[in-house]
Amino acid sequence: MRFLLHTRSWPRHPPLARDLSRPVPARGPQSPVGHFPALALLLALVLLFAQALPPVRGAGQLPVGPILLAAAPPTRDLSPAHSALWWGTPSDHLARVPGITEAGAVTALSRSPDGRHIAYVLNGTALWQADAAGAHPRLLYALPAHFLGQIMAPRYTPDSRGLGFSAGCCANFSTYEMNLDGTHLRRLLAGGVRLLQDWSPDGRHLLFTLDGALWTAATDGGQARPVGGDAPSAGSFSDARYSPDGSHIAATLHPAEGAEEAAASVIVLLHPDGQYLTILTGNLGLAASQPSWSPDGKYIAMLVASGALGPLGRLHDLWVMRYDGKGLRNLSRGAAGDVSAVAWGR
Repeated sequence: MRFLLHTRSWPRHPPLARDLSRPVPARGPQSPVGHFPALALLLALVLLFAQALPPVRGAGQLPVGPILLAAAPPTRDLSPAHSALWWGTPSDHLARVPGITEAGAVTALSRSPDGRHIAYVLNGTALWQADAAGAHPRLLYALPAHFLGQIMAPRYTPDSRGLGFSAGCCANFSTYEMNLDGTHLRRLLAGGVRLLQDWSPDGRHLLFTLDGALWTAATDGGQARPVGGDAPSAGSFSDARYSPDGSHIAATLHPAEGAEEAAASVIVLLHPDGQYLTILTGNLGLAASQPSWSPDGKYIAMLVASGALGPLGRLHDLWVMRYDGKGLRNLSRGAAGDVSAVAWGR
C-alpha cells in the first residue's frame, strides 16, 4: 500500500534566535469531556496508518529534488583532482551527471532557477555552462593564461536570463553579469575585495562582501549599504545566500578572533537586515561552508570537513539540515570522494 503525503509549504520562516525560545500562548480552559471518543478513534487511525508506511532512512524524509555536487577522488600528491558532477537524492543515493567529468577541479557550482542550466568553475579560472542533463558544455568566460586570478561565485539571475560572477586577484576583484551565451559582459561592482554572494529573489538587489563584511547594492546602480544588526561584529562572511522567499540569509561565518566558535567556520542564519544572527552548526565541531537552500526553503545543504584526513586537509562530505539547524545528516559519507561544491535550489 502506498500513500501520498502532502505537506504545506511555509510562505515565510518565523524569526529565529531569541524568537525560537518564546512559549506558545496557551488556549483558554476547555473541558476535555466529550472529546475522548473522537481522540481514541483518531489515535487508532494514526497507528494503523503508521504501520502501513515503509520505514524512512536517516533523520527524516527530505524535500523532493536532487542536490548537485562536485566531487573528486582524493589524491596523494598536490596535483589537481579530476572532478565529476553528481546528483544527490533524499534517499542518500548518488548518481553521476553524464557527460561532465572534467580534467581539473570544479571549485564552484550554480543551477539556474528554471532548472535548465548548470554553471561551474573549472580550476578556478574558467566558467563553463551545460544543460541540466550535463550535455553541451560550453566555455563562457576564462581568465588570461598565466594570470594569477580566480573566478568565484557564479550566480544565475532570478529570471534565469543572466549569470553573475566575481573575478580578479589579490585585493582587486570585479563582479560581472553576462547573458547565458557569454555575450554582453558588463561590470557591476569593482574595487577592493568585493565578491558577489547572491541576487535577491526579486532581482532588485545584489548581496556581496567587502573585505568579509556583508553589503547590499541595488542592481540599477543605486548606493551600496552595509548590512547592520548583528553582522558587523560577528566576523568574516562568505557563501551568503538568500532563502527562496528572501526572508533569511544563510552564510558561512569565520567568527571574529576571540569568539568561542573561532576554531572552525560555521553556518549562520540571519535576517536580511543583519538581525537575529543564529549559529546553526556550532555544536557540530567540524568546519562547515557553502550553504545552499532547498527549493522550498525548509532545508540547507552544505559542505562539512567530516571525511578522512588527506594531504590538503580533511576531506569534505555533503550534509543537510533543517533551516533551524536541526536534523543534521551526512548524505555522501565519502561515497563520491572529496566534495568541493554544492548547489540545491537556485
